[in-house]
Amino acid sequence: MSLRIIYGRAGSGKSSFCIDDIKNRWAQEPSGPLILIVPEQFSLQAEKSMVKALGGSGIGSPEVLSFKRLARRVLDEVGGAAKQHVNQAGKAMIIHSVLDKYRDNLKAFGRPAGQKGFVNKLSGMLSEFKRYNINPVILEETTSKVEDRFLKDKLEDLTLIYSKYEEVLHQMYIDTDDDLTLLKNRIDKSIYLKEAEIWIDEFSGFTPQEYEVIAKLLQIAYRINVSLCTDCLLDTEQIQDIDVFSSIKYTANRLIDIADELNINIEKPVALKPSTPWRYKNSKALHHMEEFLFQYPYKVFKDKTDSLRLLSAANLYNEVENAAINIVNFCRDKNIRYRDIAVITRNLDDYEKIVRIIFPQYNIPFFIDKKRAVTDHPLTLLVLSVLQMLYKNFSYESVFRYLKTGLVGIPVSDIDILENYVLANGIRGSQWYQEDDWDYRINYSIEAEEPKKEELDLIERINSIRRTIMEPITLFKDKVKASKKARDLCQYLYEFLCSISIPQIIEELEAEYKKQNEL
Repeated sequence: MSLRIIYGRAGSGKSSFCIDDIKNRWAQEPSGPLILIVPEQFSLQAEKSMVKALGGSGIGSPEVLSFKRLARRVLDEVGGAAKQHVNQAGKAMIIHSVLDKYRDNLKAFGRPAGQKGFVNKLSGMLSEFKRYNINPVILEETTSKVEDRFLKDKLEDLTLIYSKYEEVLHQMYIDTDDDLTLLKNRIDKSIYLKEAEIWIDEFSGFTPQEYEVIAKLLQIAYRINVSLCTDCLLDTEQIQDIDVFSSIKYTANRLIDIADELNINIEKPVALKPSTPWRYKNSKALHHMEEFLFQYPYKVFKDKTDSLRLLSAANLYNEVENAAINIVNFCRDKNIRYRDIAVITRNLDDYEKIVRIIFPQYNIPFFIDKKRAVTDHPLTLLVLSVLQMLYKNFSYESVFRYLKTGLVGIPVSDIDILENYVLANGIRGSQWYQEDDWDYRINYSIEAEEPKKEELDLIERINSIRRTIMEPITLFKDKVKASKKARDLCQYLYEFLCSISIPQIIEELEAEYKKQNEL
């Protein structure tokens, strides 16, 4: 049982060292499993690197896990994972029910409890409490020591919400944020982890939950290897807070302290300090910038810097246009492919619209890597709009938001004609589902004669469009009005979507985009 720290600056080969170390240990036929622990978002890349290094024999042998996946692996072995894990939506529903039930008891959060987004903020706060091992008892004890009245009220409300949330949750479910706590409590029973050698890579720090798990692993595993991105290891007293690597050095010292407290052997650290890190072997300028940025004293790079350029642009538009010109030059003159180029920006929201305008002008194919809200999807928008139509009694906004999703099978020209007619005559509410046809005139002048055939034909066309739209909605409205269970509402909603041919429309759109090679 031992702890070994592997450290080096960015690009010094720490991840490669871990993979090669695993490969060498695997060749020696170790008595225990070999496990590489990485953050959840790095697991795919780490698995690819592992398979590449070990070949076909590496598949299913040394394992790549995150802390949460390790928890599931151990709990499946020793028990404790029988209860269903609650997801974010379920967590939000439990918090919402607690707020609804105890709102009158809340001193500070009574009014905000009904505001949009408040449940999500509470959910994030409870997750943070669990990561830092703060339970309702600790929160209550802390609250009793607070003198500030407003802070005390907030803490009391949080204590109430947290305790009731835990009470409801543990009747049937397990919170995913509790996985590491369960792992810590049951890790001693694991045969799988005995004599295992573990490498922990790509972390810059750990939460209290993770430190506790590492402490347990140190007591059961053959060896724990932790790779950290720092230039050196120092005693806590020597670390300067202005140091770029200060937080990582504190992490290293915390791990060493844990090992000392448990009387675990601390091996000599492995320092990776190549003269030129492999990541920067083709660019001395980038290597120099990585080494001396935020450093004092610093050195000036005096060679020519072809691989690093700075541009002072007049505005965002000029900045994006220069990027587009450079991309075209790279692809045309240096045979670089578009897919090998990444454009990185600090604030994507500021640049997104400009990129969408300028890049097509230069025939540059691009993909904007940005999370999109599920509510922006046309199908989600259609569902929300039709429910809002019932809730807001067919307001203008809800009706035409529904029609303009592009999924209702009504031509855009017909929707435009209908919208102009509705706006001109102030149509809303029960007028949409009345049995009689609309007979409002289109020509409004006082001197207007009897309506001509063209006007009557247009009014008839408008009424035909309205009937096509309203027939399935009216049927859905009547069913919803009579239903009393959420299950029935979901069934009626599904039947409504089928009645307006949503499955077929989605399939047609899919086939159309496939033909255009826009998967």
